[in-house]
Amino acid sequence: MSGIASRLLVIVIVGALGLVRTDEIAAQTVVYTSDFNGGVGSEWGAPVVDPENPTGQAPTATSPSGEKFLGQLGNAQGRQWATLSLNGLPAHDILRVTFDLYVIGSWDGESTLNGPDYFQVQGGAFLATFSNHAPTAGFGAGEQSFPTPGSPAQTGAAAAGTLGYPLVGEAVVGDTIYHLSVEFPHAGGSLALSFEAGLQQALSDESWGLDNVQVTVERAPNFNGTCPAAIDAGAVPFGGTFLLL
Repeated sequence: MSGIASRLLVIVIVGALGLVRTDEIAAQTVVYTSDFNGGVGSEWGAPVVDPENPTGQAPTATSPSGEKFLGQLGNAQGRQWATLSLNGLPAHDILRVTFDLYVIGSWDGESTLNGPDYFQVQGGAFLATFSNHAPTAGFGAGEQSFPTPGSPAQTGAAAAGTLGYPLVGEAVVGDTIYHLSVEFPHAGGSLALSFEAGLQQALSDESWGLDNVQVTVERAPNFNGTCPAAIDAGAVPFGGTFLLL
């Protein structure tokens, strides 16, 4: 299919779905990408009081399977989060971040006993619970809100058990990987993009990490300030839009 034809096809699909963006889809510009194989750069901060991380620099981890990533983060001397700071961004109206979320240990999803355990981006542009328990686990631990509320544990995971982490507690898998994409309105030349998990147990029990992070910006002259609905079936926006990849 030619570039013009594929562009028209996207516009037709968007129009047919009744999405809020009425202008043509503008070209996207990649402004950041990292797979952390060379370590975590200084653009990443982890603002938390942690004796093992006094500089506030986000840590680099290597999974038992040998995968390097940003992490592990969790509840170590207080809740940990990571912030990506970028400057000199080109003019844009929409920002999209795609990444792999590593859910490690005994995340309890919607549990009313040891949860809920959730992950969020940019203060709620994306927010969902995740579970590494069996779908039949009690007290809500067998459910998660990703990709839709009440989903069985591990729904939508791209992989399970591939990072090599051991089972913890009543979890049936030591780790899961989710390919996520989050889109929200943004303008300005600088960005402080936050990633955070709300976990109820120690870092040795529940933790998380990021990998394959990419940030793109898009210029949409007629953008009305509201993110388009997610095209993928079952995707639910939390202030912004997320897509299952």
